[in-house]
Formats: sequence, structure tokens, C-alpha cells
Amino acid sequence: IIALVMDNATNNDTLVQSLEVRFTAAGIPFSATNARMRCIPHIIHLAALQLLEGIGAISATEKRQVYQDIVS
Repeated sequence: IIALVMDNATNNDTLVQSLEVRFTAAGIPFSATNARMRCIPHIIHLAALQLLEGIGAISATEKRQVYQDIVS
């Protein structure tokens, strides 16, 4: 495994840390820090929602709803 592309959920941090422990124990070189790639479209989407809320184009409630619609 060269890299894992994931969103920013903390459970994904736990996953790659667990993989690092297991791979290291098996003698397979793996770095949780180096192998974890954040999903750029997801990051851009979160930033855009924050910007829209910041300029008053959407409310915090609308932001949460848009995010929930996307992830569910």
C-alpha cells in the first residue's frame, strides 16, 4: 500500500495508525503519517461551505444540512 485517500474523519486516523502497528509487526514498512492523503475535493467542499457561511450566503443550519446531504 502506497497511500490511502480518505476524508478528515478521525476514525480514518485510527485506521491508518492501526495499519501501521500491524504492518510494522509483520515487518512491512508503513508510515501512517506518510500514507494518509486527505481527499482534496472534500477539503475544498468544507472550505467552500465555511466561506459561504462566513459571508452570510448560507446559515449554519443550511451548512450542516448540505454537508449531511452529501455524506449520506
